[in-house]
Amino acid sequence: MPDMLRFPLKFTFLLFFALAACESAEERAERYFQSGMALLEEGDVDRALIEFRNVFQSNPKHQEARLVYAQVQRDRGFIADAYGQYVHLIEQDPGDVEALIALTELAILSNNWEEADSFGRSAERLAPEDNRVVATTAMLEYRDAVIAERSAAGPAATAAAALAEDPASVIARKVVIDNAIMQGEIPAAIKAVEDGLQIDPAQSELHIIRVGLFNASQDAARTRAAAGRYGGPIPR
Repeated sequence: MPDMLRFPLKFTFLLFFALAACESAEERAERYFQSGMALLEEGDVDRALIEFRNVFQSNPKHQEARLVYAQVQRDRGFIADAYGQYVHLIEQDPGDVEALIALTELAILSNNWEEADSFGRSAERLAPEDNRVVATTAMLEYRDAVIAERSAAGPAATAAAALAEDPASVIARKVVIDNAIMQGEIPAAIKAVEDGLQIDPAQSELHIIRVGLFNASQDAARTRAAAGRYGGPIPR
């Protein structure tokens, strides 16, 4: 290479590395974060997650990136990873309402009642009017009432109101269905199950409950049809 070209090229490399060295860890993390968000918008989830992990290496306290990462993993079904990320968030900020709500919901859905109660009460103190918190609080109070063998009408009504506001609320729907079954209101329980499956046909638990309800009501034809769609054994 001619000398007159070699020097400018060398200078360009030196300038590049000098500029890279000047970039702070926080700035680098933000660059990775914006790249990850752009990739998510494009639907390239795998590469987006790599960028978010790069964020954590540069700035472990980047809460927005960790919250997005946790939600993506939750949506993909990687619940343990999502749960760990949400825990990390509240370790950094015990008042992170989004993380507390997510942890409460995940703990309820995995029957981890001790943690559900702990996270749920914290969420209730911080955001009592958030409909997701109304639903999780209703679930916790409903369960307590059932265990104590006292009336669960109050939390059941609260859950029904939360479900009316957000028909996609899995937790509010669980309370409504269980309460209808406990009250012997099988048609109401079936309707709540059917409505839930209209919103999310992939909810295997609702398929199982539907088969069981048809079987309990001695509706053989609907039981067979529901079992065929579910593809599993008929609950007894």
